[in-house]
Amino acid sequence: MNTTKNNKSLKISIVVLALLLVGLGFYTVKTVNENKETTAALEQEKQGITNELEALIVNYDTALEDIKTKDSTLTAAKTRIETLLVDVKDAKANVVLLSRYRRQIKALKSEKEVLFKRIDSLQMVNASLSTERDNTILALNESNQEVKSLSEKTQELSEIVSRGEEVKFANLTGQSLRERNNGKIIVTNKARRANKLKVCFTLTENAIASKGDKLLYLQVINPNSNVLGENKTVDFNGKSLNYSRSINVFYNNEALEVCEMLDPEGKNLIKGTYTINLFDGEKLVSASQMEVL
Repeated sequence: MNTTKNNKSLKISIVVLALLLVGLGFYTVKTVNENKETTAALEQEKQGITNELEALIVNYDTALEDIKTKDSTLTAAKTRIETLLVDVKDAKANVVLLSRYRRQIKALKSEKEVLFKRIDSLQMVNASLSTERDNTILALNESNQEVKSLSEKTQELSEIVSRGEEVKFANLTGQSLRERNNGKIIVTNKARRANKLKVCFTLTENAIASKGDKLLYLQVINPNSNVLGENKTVDFNGKSLNYSRSINVFYNNEALEVCEMLDPEGKNLIKGTYTINLFDGEKLVSASQMEVL
């Protein structure tokens, strides 16, 4: 009786064990298949990122070829993309890493849009100046045939050329920053966090302008109407100008981007609207505003 009962229990145990082994085998196969699918999806995502970076490099190559001049800003941006491409190709795909690469690509695409808009703007300015210069030459030739109106035409053309020789200033912007104790600087628009102010502007390309040093004056006025920075004064024919910082740059007819960092009066910036003015000598050449929350 006991032997029969034991045999029956043994059979049941064997059946249960067999079922468990079958279940374990099914789960193992399913897990392996899922891992293969995940790995394949990650590799596909990695290839997509690689393709996007390679497309960005082609965009920069085309832009550099179109403008036919060496642009250090475009070249540096292209180099950053090439470096990231190498990292992506060498890296083993995983969710965290690919997510970081995606964020970097988004930032690179945003940078590309800004840079390409600037290049388009510069090319339009150059085309306009070239057309104006051609018109000036044509008008001068015609004026030689009209002796009676020579003086009047010459004066008019002289004014056109003078305007064409002026260096234009563009993209005057301000940005509030926070400098941490370790020296790292991050962007923030919160007054309670910001302790630095960055101002950038561009001297546009002008092939017929005079090369040489330019002494510029940057003036940043906070919401309390106080001039930030050095707050020094310079006189022009009896007129005084309070400025935040003087900037000496060498202009060689190519586009030049300039950035300056300023410290607020206290530990942090204050809330409100900041006015940013840029002077070439006593002449106001660009102005903008920025908001700090």
